[in-house]
Amino acid sequence: MTPPTVTDTAIEMMLRERGGGMVPSGLENVIVVAVRAESVRAGTPRWWRARAAFRPALAFVLIALLLAAALAAISVGSRYRIPQLIPSRIQVGSSVSPAWFASDGQSLWIHQPTGLVRVDLTTSAITGQVLLLGMCCGYDATGAGAVWQTDYEHDGLSRIDPLTEKVVATIPLASGSAPTGVAVTAGSVWLADEHAGAVTRVDPATNTVVATIPVGPTGSAGPQIMTAGPGGVWVDIQNIKSVVRVDAATNSVGLVVPLEGTVASDGTEVWIGVDAGPDGLSHVMRIDPVSGEVMTTVPIDSPGIYGLAVGLGSVWVSGDGLTQIDAATGDIVQHLDTQGDDGNVVVAGGSVWVAAGDKPYVVRVSLQ
Repeated sequence: MTPPTVTDTAIEMMLRERGGGMVPSGLENVIVVAVRAESVRAGTPRWWRARAAFRPALAFVLIALLLAAALAAISVGSRYRIPQLIPSRIQVGSSVSPAWFASDGQSLWIHQPTGLVRVDLTTSAITGQVLLLGMCCGYDATGAGAVWQTDYEHDGLSRIDPLTEKVVATIPLASGSAPTGVAVTAGSVWLADEHAGAVTRVDPATNTVVATIPVGPTGSAGPQIMTAGPGGVWVDIQNIKSVVRVDAATNSVGLVVPLEGTVASDGTEVWIGVDAGPDGLSHVMRIDPVSGEVMTTVPIDSPGIYGLAVGLGSVWVSGDGLTQIDAATGDIVQHLDTQGDDGNVVVAGGSVWVAAGDKPYVVRVSLQ
């Protein structure tokens, strides 16, 4: 029986460390080089081999280092593999615009002309529905043990119990305020009152208004899109072409950023999507939540930003498709053609969801 060679021993040890199995793809060349080197050694005169008795040990070390380097390269390659974006359409009912939705970590709550449709994040199946008659326009959010839906036409806020799928409270707001955006922070629910030029703060423990903070002029194109973020809530105000931070500690405007567009945050970072300017490109910008200074600018080849969300280590931009931006570097990772399905974006259940405006479905984008 032929005794095992140095190469055989090194490969056997490598496979034992990996739990058995086949030699990983990409190591064949390393092994071939090692085998050829040992074959040359075997063909040398005996007197030379005697003088170089230390060479097997050196060869073993070199082979082991080569195998370790190759395994590390394979590991790094798989760790940084760009996931494939796989879209699927989930039918939810009627077409609505603007289409808006929110997630509570288990379900997606999708605004419809007559209420909310509940979609399970795991199965993508419709599991419930909340009837909201006469509420054709409004945004929703989750938090404080409830689902919150603004009623734009009737100046109100509906509190929905996710267990019973029933409206358990209706909170009246100032007449003519026209609430749109809604966000939830610890102990508070915040509303963007478009026509009142204000942000309203509601205590979810009592379902009452506790503060109204002026943020801009009254009239149309006032505060709309809102998100919870560092320090309080951030709201886009079209008629002053700015994003404003309302501080939860003082119930006052703490920062005005002279950028107008959709705002999104993961609680730590704040990103603003600005529609295209003279260059024809839209831009997504990461700003310093304290100073308001622009820290990162990413050009997007789209005339507008229709939705923005932060999650899964990325910024997701809906605008002529879905663009993935690395949140750490600001580099564009990839772009998905959604075939015109653009709108509000939510990251939930390990997927990215796009509310296709004026379509009877939402788009779930899975990362595989």
